This record gives sequence, structure tokens and C-alpha cells, in this order.
Amino acid sequence: MRRSRLAGLEHVRDPSNFEVKQDRNYLRQVVLPAIAERWPAYRETVTRAAALQALTQRRLSAMPLELTETVMGEPALVVDGALDPPQLAAAIHQWLGESDIECPDQKRLVELARQALTAKQDRSPELLWGEHTLRVWDGLVIRAGNPALAESFPEALVAGKAVSGDWGELCWEPAIAGPGLRRGARLQCVLSGELDRVTPLNRPQKPLKHWCQELRIPPWWRPYLPVLTSQNQPVWLVCAGPLGPETSEALEGSDGGLRPVWRLFNAV
Repeated sequence: MRRSRLAGLEHVRDPSNFEVKQDRNYLRQVVLPAIAERWPAYRETVTRAAALQALTQRRLSAMPLELTETVMGEPALVVDGALDPPQLAAAIHQWLGESDIECPDQKRLVELARQALTAKQDRSPELLWGEHTLRVWDGLVIRAGNPALAESFPEALVAGKAVSGDWGELCWEPAIAGPGLRRGARLQCVLSGELDRVTPLNRPQKPLKHWCQELRIPPWWRPYLPVLTSQNQPVWLVCAGPLGPETSEALEGSDGGLRPVWRLFNAV
């Protein structure tokens, strides 16, 4: 205004700027003055809070995220107990953004973060949005896969022959430690939910649930693990290892045996 007066310029007042029917004018002329009268220092408080929030966000963005994956190959973020819920939510937001995944509502992220920091070990909080699912388990925030896809796992397999489908891909690698499956062995497949107890190789029989806990297999996968059988006897629990006696015809010694490897297409 001072420069315009010095230059001899006239200014024009826009009457619409004083019309409180418009939201921006109502806020400027009615709401903000009322807030300032009740809380005179509110502008400084808001400015300070915004600066602190920006500082926190910059600090979190500069910190490397501690990433890992589950036994099933699902991507996961390690829960940092030193963070508060908004900070952990910011870390989750950063992680999802780096994976080119559209983030859910911030309030829902903060609530999931709060539960991740406070939930008991037997709880598994989850957040679903779009085609994505986040689950909290074992100190991790996990981008969980869809275990129900395992229901379309092929019913018959040949050891050494790779197969794929909506459920992912099953390939074969040399069994480095311990026995593997004999190349060319014809196998059948059932899901672990059909079994109550299993016998790990050269170990006592135990409930399937207990073995899965030992192997840190997430609970939502435990009923959906493919179990390979030969002559109606379980010989291999995929993602775990061999079953039954080492004398099984489908098993071979440490030389030349194969182990199945299941890769989920959505675990990226």
C-alpha cells in the first residue's frame, strides 16, 4: 500500500471481500477474530505446532526404515517402540509411499499405530483399505497376503517341476541341509487346515499350531500351508520342512534332494 501511494496509484476495495456469506470472508471476519479474542496467542501456538510437526516429519523421512519380511515373504516394517502413534503412523505412511501404495486415511493409520504399540501379543490388529491389508503381529506391521488363494494350489505335483497360479509360484531348489524330495516324485497336496498334528522329520509328533509358532509363521497363514503327501502320508510342509520318517520313498538323502519354495506374487 505504501509503495502504491508513493507511486500515485489508486487502490480499489473489492466489495465481495466483505461479504460474510462467502466462507473465506466469514472465517476471516467472524471466526478468526472470535478465536483471537478467546485465545490471543493462538497464531503463535499454531505456527509453533506446525513447525514442530514439519521438523518431526523431516526427521522421520531422514531415518532409514527398518524393513524385513515374514517367513511367508510378506513385506514388513519393524515397530519402533520409541515412537509415539503419530510418529509410527508417519513411518508407515513413508513405507507405503516408497512402495507406491496409496495410503489409507491418516486417522486410521494413527489408530493402527496406537494398537501396534499397545496391543497384547495374542492380538493382531489390522487395517483394510482397497486391495491392501496391514496386520500387526510379532512386533511387525505386515503387508499381509491373501492366504485363501492357497485353496487353488494344485492337488498333484511332480518334484522338480515348477508350477504357478493365482496363489503364486512353486519352484524347487537343492536341499542343502538334510534330506529333500526325490526329483520326479509324484506328490499330492492338501492344506494344513486339514491336519491337527504333524510329525517333523526325526522329531516327536506335535500339534501343527505349535510347530507354526516355533517357525514364526503368521497365524492367518497356518490353516493354508500346502502339505505335500506321498502314498497318503505327509512328507513336506511347504515353508517349514520335511515330515515323517526319513525312510519315506519320496525323501532322498542330502545329495540330490529338492526342497519346494513357494513365492507369493503379492509379496513385493
